[in-house]
Amino acid sequence: NQFNSASEVAGVVVSELPAGVMTSVNATTNWAEGAWSDFRGFPRSVAIHDSRLTWGGTRAFPLAMEFSNALSLFYQAPVDPDGTVSRSTAFRRSLESNNPIRWMRSTDKGLAVGCLAGEWVVDKEGNASGFGADTAGAKPLGDSSSAAIQPSKSGGVLLYVPRSRQG
Repeated sequence: NQFNSASEVAGVVVSELPAGVMTSVNATTNWAEGAWSDFRGFPRSVAIHDSRLTWGGTRAFPLAMEFSNALSLFYQAPVDPDGTVSRSTAFRRSLESNNPIRWMRSTDKGLAVGCLAGEWVVDKEGNASGFGADTAGAKPLGDSSSAAIQPSKSGGVLLYVPRSRQG
């Protein structure tokens, strides 16, 4: 990809547009802005949890986590190929706090999420049969405020650095 000027760029064609929209008279409105960019920011953290690749905490959405489709880590379609929404499709979940995501780590209790002023655990709620947009919930785990340093696990215990960096 190459930026030549404000009115000319060069790039790679991923899929051809229909012939009817290839002229300036028949412009298309069928496009979408990417979730991540220099403008919106890029995820601060990434983790794999319950067969989903999870990205969290962009500049535009500091409290949000983006979950990939189940069992398809690099596919983020919001609908199945037949157009239906199911538990296997990608989804976004935001924390009910005002604290940006700093790290994420999969644990046996759920996806642990460290924020500026506390920690959360995200997992399926109740006796749900699967982890998806309709079953994912977030609960506060602690309130010690986390440093922006990826935690470690030792003997099943999650070890993270507090924001003050003093144990």
